[in-house]
Order: sequence, then structure tokens, then C-alpha cells
Amino acid sequence: VEVPEWYMTPPDMVDTGLVQLSTLYLNRPYAEIFKDGRLPFPDHVKKYPQQLLEAIPIDFGMDRVEVNDGVLVIEELHGERKIAARIELTELNAAITDLQNSNQDDPAFVMAGSAMLQGSTLAEVRAEYSYGYRNPYTLTGRMDPTHLSIMKKFLEHSGNLSIKSGQVDNLSFDLRGNQDTTFGAVDFRYSNLEVELVDKATGESKGELVNFFTGAFGGLVYHKDNPSAKYGLHLGKVGVANKPYKAFIGHWMEGLLDGLINSVLRTKTQKRDRAYRKQVREKRKEEKKAIKEKG
Repeated sequence: VEVPEWYMTPPDMVDTGLVQLSTLYLNRPYAEIFKDGRLPFPDHVKKYPQQLLEAIPIDFGMDRVEVNDGVLVIEELHGERKIAARIELTELNAAITDLQNSNQDDPAFVMAGSAMLQGSTLAEVRAEYSYGYRNPYTLTGRMDPTHLSIMKKFLEHSGNLSIKSGQVDNLSFDLRGNQDTTFGAVDFRYSNLEVELVDKATGESKGELVNFFTGAFGGLVYHKDNPSAKYGLHLGKVGVANKPYKAFIGHWMEGLLDGLINSVLRTKTQKRDRAYRKQVREKRKEEKKAIKEKG
């Protein structure tokens, strides 16, 4: 972590048993985080932000922590893959406001900000962490339309499939949960999705001949468009058990990934697809019946 320039305005109050700070400015910070997902260390439990604040032995508060023009790089290895999933956030501008541990009825803090995902597409998030049973939180966000290829490095995992091309038309999410679970929905609308088979270890393409068949039969495995004329819109339902050895931001990422998978893979949407097709057939029958009665 590097912070070439920072400063703090004078504190509002410093007294016995009470510290109330004003605003901390962090200008042009740069941070890199690397995690080897193959070594989960399940006995190492990460604390949630509320727990860290409650551990401070005095009443503590801070009006605002402001980050200006920052860079955050997150890399994580998964499974057999030798290439890490990589998220690059540049032009990061964010603020944490109303940080406090003295009133359990008010939020512990609110965090909101924006950044350029992979250096090219605007993404915005807002999170609120509250005191209460198992440390609840809410998370909402959105991303501008972009080419799906920019999500390739973010979605690198241990499987055999990788994004080849496509267009993101809309991505927004509304998640909530606590230190145990994350749930909610991801609205992921895209078009002309194509994937390719890759080597599990290296992530390299299996070649044109193999991927000709992947493209030809891909519609049996994943939805090439969302929404589609045949199946309508798939909202990605999120429901994951949070891994205690992952930090709270890791829980964000796993919830978002779960919603994306539940939007794209047909194995995850079969029940909804059958219900939608049944609804369409019944609607068409009603329309034909109405036309017949008019005639």
C-alpha cells in the first residue's frame, strides 16, 4: 500500500473516553492485494468492520475518510489455474462517512464510490454496515455498458470455460446479508455471449476446432442473450454461505459471481425457463382464443 499524500483536518473532539475525528484525505493511494485461493486456511476467521470498531476501547467516530484518484489491484488464484483472476480499479474516488462505534442504532459507517473497472468502464457501489445480529450489511451498485471481454480477467476461475466475446447492456446488483450469508439479486443483461474452452491450468484456448463445437452447441449450456426472445429475462438470484476466512470484500465478490452464474448457465435457470415457456404457451392460447371469438 502506498499513499503519497494524505492529511487530516483538526479533530472535532478529543476527550477522556471519546475521540471524534473530522476528515482524513488520502490522495492517489495505490494498493495491491494477492490471495492464493488454493490455501483457504479455514481456521483463520476474518473479522467484519463492525467487530473491529466495537473492539476499540473508547467511543470513537470519524466524519469522513475520502479517497481521491486511487488505484486498487486484486489478484486471486483458484483451483488448478496458474493465472490469477485480476480486478483493476483505477480513478478510484470513494468516501467512508459517519464512522462510529458509540450508537448501536445507527450504521457503523456508509461507504460509496466509483472507479474505472479494468481501466475502461465506470462502476459505482454503495455499502452500509450496521450493528446487529451477525453484523448485517447492504450493497448496491451498477456498471456502464461495455464489452464482455473486460470481465474475462475478473471471472477467471478453475473451470474450462472462459469469456470470448459479447456485450454488457446493463449490470446492477442489490445484495444484503451478514457475516454468514449473502443474498439478493443481480440484473445482468447482455447480448451475443460467446465462450471458449480453455486449459484448466493455463487458461489458454483449446484451439479453433474444439471451440467451433463449443460455439455451435454453447446454447445448450449457457444463455447467449439475456433477456432472450425464448426465455425472457433471467435475474440472477444470489444465495451463498460466506467463507469465514475471506474478508468482507471477498463476500461481495462471491455474491456478485453467484448472481452472474445464475443469470448465464442454463443448468441454473431450467426451472424458471420451463415456467416461462409454459406461461408463453398459455398466453398464446388465450390470444388465439380471443381472436377466434371475435371472428
